[in-house]
Amino acid sequence: MLSKLKNTYLRVVLDFPMVTLFVILCCFAFLGSHIPDFRLDASSDTLSLENDKALDYYRDVKKRYGSDDFLIITYAPKDPLFSLDSRRSIRSLREELKKVETVDRVLTMLDVPLVESPPMTLTQIQKEVNSIENGADVEMAKQELMTSPLYRNLIVNEEGKLTSIVVWLDNNPQVSELREKRNDLRAHRRDFDLTESEKKELKTVTAEYQRLTDIENTQREKTIVEIRSLLKKYKKDATIYLGGVPMIVVDSINYIDNDLKIFGAGVFAFLVILLWMIFRKKRWVILPMLTCTIVGLGSVGLLGFLNWPATIVSANFVALLLIFTLSFCVHQIVRFREFRDKNPKASKREVVADMIDKIGVPCLYMGITTAIAFGSLMISDIRPIIDFGLMMIVGIAFSFIITFTFFPSALMLLNLSDESHKIDFTDRVAEFFSYLVLERGKLIYAFFIIGLLFCGWATSKLYVQNSFIDYYKSHTEIYQGMVTIDQQLGGTTPMDVVIKAPKDYIEFQEEERALMAEYGYGDEEEQSSNFSQGYWVSEARFDEIAAIHTYLESLPETGKVLSFHTALQMLDVVMGEEEPLDRFVLGVVYNKAPKSFKDTLLKPYISEDGNELRFGIRIYETQDGLNRDILLKQVYNHLTEKKGLSEDQVELTGMVVLYNNVLQTLFASQIYTLIIVFGVIFFVFWLLFRNFYMAFIALIPNIVIVLFVFGVMGVFNIPLDIMTITIAAICFGIANDNTIHFIHRYMDEFKKDKNYVEAVKRSHMTIGRAMYYTGITIGFGFSILALSNFVPTIYFGVLTALSMLVALFADMTLLPLLILVFKPLGKQK
Repeated sequence: MLSKLKNTYLRVVLDFPMVTLFVILCCFAFLGSHIPDFRLDASSDTLSLENDKALDYYRDVKKRYGSDDFLIITYAPKDPLFSLDSRRSIRSLREELKKVETVDRVLTMLDVPLVESPPMTLTQIQKEVNSIENGADVEMAKQELMTSPLYRNLIVNEEGKLTSIVVWLDNNPQVSELREKRNDLRAHRRDFDLTESEKKELKTVTAEYQRLTDIENTQREKTIVEIRSLLKKYKKDATIYLGGVPMIVVDSINYIDNDLKIFGAGVFAFLVILLWMIFRKKRWVILPMLTCTIVGLGSVGLLGFLNWPATIVSANFVALLLIFTLSFCVHQIVRFREFRDKNPKASKREVVADMIDKIGVPCLYMGITTAIAFGSLMISDIRPIIDFGLMMIVGIAFSFIITFTFFPSALMLLNLSDESHKIDFTDRVAEFFSYLVLERGKLIYAFFIIGLLFCGWATSKLYVQNSFIDYYKSHTEIYQGMVTIDQQLGGTTPMDVVIKAPKDYIEFQEEERALMAEYGYGDEEEQSSNFSQGYWVSEARFDEIAAIHTYLESLPETGKVLSFHTALQMLDVVMGEEEPLDRFVLGVVYNKAPKSFKDTLLKPYISEDGNELRFGIRIYETQDGLNRDILLKQVYNHLTEKKGLSEDQVELTGMVVLYNNVLQTLFASQIYTLIIVFGVIFFVFWLLFRNFYMAFIALIPNIVIVLFVFGVMGVFNIPLDIMTITIAAICFGIANDNTIHFIHRYMDEFKKDKNYVEAVKRSHMTIGRAMYYTGITIGFGFSILALSNFVPTIYFGVLTALSMLVALFADMTLLPLLILVFKPLGKQK
C-alpha cells in the first residue's frame, strides 16, 4: 500500500511537474485571496484559561461596579497645573475628546465632585455637588485634590504638577450579550450533547460575536489613532502620555504587526544573502525562498480563510514555519548536489527521485516529532496556547506537503547541467567537528557535563511572571506612559478584593424580607431603603472596613486603594464630629445625593443592597521583586486568617488574578507536559530507527537544548510568561530536525563498512554540511529580531537563534560521541 502511494506520488511530481505546479499555484492563489482576512487578536478571550470561572466572575464584577475599559491621559503642563492657562487647555482638550465618535464620557480634574472647596453640608450635597467647573475655589480645590483620600494620586499627583484625564469608550452591549450567550452554549456543550438547533445557534452566535468584535476592535484602533493625533496639538505646552488597557491591546497588536512586516522582510533578505554565500547559485536561493514564501503567505491565507485569528502568543508562527521549510529545502539541496557529484551521468529524474527517497523519510519523521512537540501545547487550558499548538501542527503539515511537491517539481523544469559545488570551507568545518568527536571527546564530555550542571542550577532560578510594562523598551512612548501612570498616579494593573456579608446574615435578611412581603410591606419605598439595611452599612462595621483598607494600602506592591472606606472618610469631613455617620445618614446620602456624587463615591465600591464591598486596587508594575502569586496568596490568607473572614466571603479578581491564573497553570503543566513529550518522541524515535538504544541516545541532545534555553532564561532573568512558555516546544522542534537527519544518515553510512569512526566522518561530510548550512542560516537570520522594540519578539529571535546554534553543536559533537561510546548498532568490523 505504502509502496503504491510512493510510486504514485513520484509519478505525479516527477513526470507531471507542470500539472503539479499549476495545482499548487491555484491553491496558493485561492489562499492568497484570503490574506486580507487574516487578523491578530489580543482580547481577554485570548489571554485567559478555557472555561475560567475567574474570568466569568471578573466580567460580573465589572458589570456591577464599572468597567476598566478606559484610556488614561497623563497631562503635566509647563505652566502651574491650576493656572488659568492650564485649566483652559484641559477644558479645551476635554471638549475635543468628547467629540471623538466612540468616546462615551471624559473626566478631568475640572469635573470631579468636591466637598471641601469650600466645605459643604449634607443638605448642600443633596442639591448640587461642587467642582472647579461649577465655580469651586481653585486654591481650595488644589488642596483637596492633592490631599483627598479619593483624588490624591488618582486625579492629581501628590506634588500637584500632573493630572490624569480619564476617557471612557463606548461599549456595544450586543457584544457582551453575544459573548454570554456563546459561553452559556459552550458550557452546556461540555456537559451535554447539543441538539442540532443548539449547534446551529452556537455557530451563528459565535460568528456574529466575532463580526461585532472585529468592528469594535477596528473602531478602537481608529479612536486611539484619532486621540493621539489630537494630543499632538497640546504637547507643545505639556508632557502628555496615553495609557490604559485598550491602548496596550492596540499598541501590542501594532508592534507585532509591524515586526511581522519589517523584520519579516529583514529576515527574508538576510536569508537570501546567506543562501547565496553558501550555495553561490541563483536556483538555490530562489527556489528555497519561493517555497518559504508559498508556505508563509499560504498559511496566513489559510488562517484568514478559516477565520482563525493569531494572538500575541502565536504571531511568530510564520517565522517558525520559515525555519522548518528552509530546513526541508536545504536538506534536499545538499542531497541533490551530493548524489549529482557521485553520479554525474545520472538523469535529472534519477537525481530528484534519490533526493526525495533519502531525505523524505527523515523529514517526515522530523515533521511528526515537531508536531508532537507543538501538540503538547494543546494540553494547556489556555486558548492562545492551544491555538498556537494546533496552528503549528497544521502549518508543519502544510510546509511538508508544499516543500515535497513544489520544490522537486520546480527542479524537474530547471537546467541543472552546470551543477558543481565543491566548497573547501564547509569541508573544513565538517573535518573540524570530526576532529572534536574523535580526538577531543573528553573535552566535549566535560563541556556538556559542566554546561548541564550550570544550566540545571540556572533553570532553578526560573520564575513565573507577566508584566506588560516589560514588553516594551524604555525609550518607547507606551513604556514611558505606563511608568508615569505607575509611579505618579497610583499604579497600573487593576486588582479587586470583593468581600461579601456572611451567609447567615444574608439568609436572615431574605427571610425577613419574605415575611414583610407576606404582610404587604414590600412596596417600592421599602425596597429603596435596602441599602441602609445592608450588612456593611453599619457604624459597627466601619472600623473593620477601615482596617482592611489600611492593610491593603500598606502593602509595598499596592498603589492607589479605593473603597467604601474612602467614601466614609469624605463624608466624615462633610458631617463633622457633631453628626457621626450611621445607617440613617448613609441611607439619605444614597437616596438623595446627586448621581455624579453616588457614581464617584458609592456605587463603584458597595453593592446596591449594602451587602458586598469592593476594594479597587492598582498594583505597581515597576515594583522591584514583584511576585503577583505571592501577593494574591498573602492578601487572601490575611483576610481569611487574621481578619476572621470566611473563605466564601472573600473573592480576588481583576487583571492581576486572571493573568496569574494563566501563568500558574502554565508553569504547573510544564514538567508534566515535557515528560509526556519526551516519552512520545522516544517512542517515535524507536519506530523510526528500530533501535531502542539509538532512540534513547537521540533523546539526549533534545533534553540538552531545552535545559540550555531554560538555563539562559534563568541566568538573564527572563521570566516564564505567556510569551516565553512556548520556547520549550520550539527548541524541541529545532533539535529534532538535526537529530533525526544525523542518525538516519549515520545508520546508512554504518551499513557500508560497519565502522563507527568512518561512519562519523562520512556523516559529518554529508548530512553534517546540510545541518551546518541550516543552523548558520537560521541562527544568524533570526538574530536580526533582536533589533525589535517589542521585547517578546527579541526573546523569540535570540532564543530561537541560540537554540538553533546549540542544537547544531550538540548534534555534531555530543550525538556522535554517544553513538561511539554506546555502539547501539552492534559490534563493528
